[in-house]
Amino acid sequence: MPLEALAFVKAEWAKQLWNKLDRLRGEEAKELDRLRDEFVDPNVLKDVYVVPQLQDRNPADFRQDDLLIAARQSAFERINEFFQGKLPLEKDGRHQMFILSDAGMGKTSLLLMLKLMHLTSFWPQKYSCQLFKLGDD
Repeated sequence: MPLEALAFVKAEWAKQLWNKLDRLRGEEAKELDRLRDEFVDPNVLKDVYVVPQLQDRNPADFRQDDLLIAARQSAFERINEFFQGKLPLEKDGRHQMFILSDAGMGKTSLLLMLKLMHLTSFWPQKYSCQLFKLGDD
């Protein structure tokens, strides 16, 4: 039986995640407070979060001929594939992932969910997840 692929995020972890958030102590609780201050209170997401679908085509770009067949994939599935490192580490952009969308489409919420999974120990132990708000400094 083949080994299960390394999972960084799974949609079914969300329910367990909310239960673990309430029990965070020490440094993890301080980090949760920082996330509340800089981003949004994660409890706001508890009842409304929907895992976004990603695609590698811009649906607003009418010049692309293949928009009708653009494959969509759960953001969590795509992130797991990306973090498993199956792409060569060449400096041509193949090892970088950009998540682009219009305002209010869930980019920050997705990144916050990644960090929450790290804080609640769903993230693989040998990896770290850091979330920072970009600004002038």
